[in-house]
Amino acid sequence: SERISRNYTRVSAAWTLPAYTGEDIPLPPEDAVTGTEGAEWVEDHQGYAPGGKVLRVHYGDTVRLNAEIPRDGLYAVRLDYYSYDPAVEANRQTVLPDRISLEVDGAFPYYECRSLKFESAWLRETESNYDRYGDEMVSLPTKTAAWNSKYLTDGTGRRTEPLLLALTAGTHELVITVTEGSF
Repeated sequence: SERISRNYTRVSAAWTLPAYTGEDIPLPPEDAVTGTEGAEWVEDHQGYAPGGKVLRVHYGDTVRLNAEIPRDGLYAVRLDYYSYDPAVEANRQTVLPDRISLEVDGAFPYYECRSLKFESAWLRETESNYDRYGDEMVSLPTKTAAWNSKYLTDGTGRRTEPLLLALTAGTHELVITVTEGSF
């Protein structure tokens, strides 16, 4: 199966490119995005430091963007994201982490790119809750909406280092599809 034959360990073992050590290569959404399916541009960027418009994406939405790569190498990709749970407004919230899939130039670079996990932050209530008998109950945490920045990592948690992409110099199309949650 692809899980065995095309996993990160097997694919990365064949790489001979050096790790990229240059300056960060920012991809501002307004410049890099070439197409969206279901995603919507919004002005309300919730305090995002670089400002400008951002994309609001939900389960099943796809974003296509171009990345101009300066030289051949192994690249660690970091995404800024705002975990947004529209169900909170309806008094329902999911405990599942947000997930995306990532294709590069029309294919998954390795199996793990089918399910990349992006955790949410949770706050615990500071006041204790009691039931009708006066016994303390475990309070449910609340999912917080905040900007986060995260490198692509294995969704299973087996690796602590970021997953890398082997990219050659030139333009590459990245396709991000939301497979769980909203950003």
